[in-house]
Amino acid sequence: MSRGGRLWRYLGSAKNLVGSAGGLVGLGLHLVGVIGWWWPAGVAALYAAGALLAPPPADVRELAGLRRELERLHKRAAAEVHLLPRGAATRVDDVAALLRTMLAGPEALDAHPAAKVAVVHAVSIDLPELIDHHLALPTDRDRAQAAHRFTEHLDAIIDHLTGIAKGLGIDTANDAGDRREVWERRAESVATAVGVCVMVVVALFVVVHVVRSVTGLEGTYTVTAELATCTGYSAEDCRSTPTFTTTWTLTGCDEQTCTIMMPAWTGPATLSSADGHWRATAIRSRESSATCEEKPRATNDSIDVTVTPNSFPRTFSGRLSATAEQPDARCLPGAQTWRVTARR
Repeated sequence: MSRGGRLWRYLGSAKNLVGSAGGLVGLGLHLVGVIGWWWPAGVAALYAAGALLAPPPADVRELAGLRRELERLHKRAAAEVHLLPRGAATRVDDVAALLRTMLAGPEALDAHPAAKVAVVHAVSIDLPELIDHHLALPTDRDRAQAAHRFTEHLDAIIDHLTGIAKGLGIDTANDAGDRREVWERRAESVATAVGVCVMVVVALFVVVHVVRSVTGLEGTYTVTAELATCTGYSAEDCRSTPTFTTTWTLTGCDEQTCTIMMPAWTGPATLSSADGHWRATAIRSRESSATCEEKPRATNDSIDVTVTPNSFPRTFSGRLSATAEQPDARCLPGAQTWRVTARR
């Protein structure tokens, strides 16, 4: 089988399907924030674990069972060599070596169902019956009388298998074998298509996630703010609003900047990225305060937030600062800092 054929066969195998499912689980864990920046290694590890834990195909299990049975027969014949006809041990070694060679090439056997049936029959029926029957004879005289028949049958098995081995390159399948091979190829094609689809889905998830990590900041965020510090204001002002909820709207985002707007501001501001932080300064808003006779006065707001790693949906956290201007002597300077969390 060519390399391309082996590749297509693997794509449709249970190992690839289970491994791909494991990779999807790893990707899902990353999207919900369980796996951090090392998610590619996690996806690869889960794929490898799934591929290793997946059961081998039925034909592989069958051939493995045949190999074990062959070794059992060979070891038994070697242990009871004194009960076998003279020279039979060498012939048993020859047929065991021939069968090992044939079982080592599953692709050739799969391509020739008749040859595979002959090999299975030889390991499962012909050789066990021949060896077990001869070793079960009660006396040395009985075994001596049966020696010629044993050797004759063993030679026939070897000659038959040798002819099959030489002709593995020739299509010897009968019509029933051909029909079975057609159905097997159809099933393999369907499994291959499923495997390819799973891998494409995984690749699309990765691409979409990478794109979202760069351009996925745009949208409307619900902002929850909790008062952290309050200076220059009356105790009443500081106690009046310990928390508040508002919205941020981010538009026009690229890798370094976004335009951000909050309802209390007089206009949009530019949110810039540097050192892992997103910052905006000199944002104009208006508030009223008991320290300024309940009159509105302007404040300069600023934002310093970071994107929570691997958050889904996207989440910012950090602080919002507001510094109140002092338009006249009746208005005291003041500053407030809020701990904020913004979720899209």
